[in-house]
Amino acid sequence: MKKKAKEWLRRYLPSEIAAIIAAFGASYIAFQLSGGNKVVTAVAGAWSENLSFFSVIIFRDARSAWRQRREKGKPFHFKDFLKILGHIFVEFGFAEVFDVLFFRPFFMYFFPILLGNYPLGILAGKIAADI
Repeated sequence: MKKKAKEWLRRYLPSEIAAIIAAFGASYIAFQLSGGNKVVTAVAGAWSENLSFFSVIIFRDARSAWRQRREKGKPFHFKDFLKILGHIFVEFGFAEVFDVLFFRPFFMYFFPILLGNYPLGILAGKIAADI
């Protein structure tokens, strides 16, 4: 159990940290630029969170694969990158599509209203969507 927790933290914690920062940053900017439109704010926060989460995962996986190939004296090709994207799609699947298009924006819209506290609501919405 301890080994699995370490593995999870190593793989996902950097992505989760980036995702939280992106969600807060993008939703704040969207809130300011949209005149407080909660739908725009929720969608911007949710999409930027997913984009940053997966950007970190993809970057780290690509860097690891590049290093492994370099150690073997082989070049890293675009097909290697596509293989990484395929593995990530298998890991997260179609559920992630529903998450980014529906669940995450909904929770990031709903929780700030429910809690009456914008930053806490964004965080609660993020956690609810993760669950």
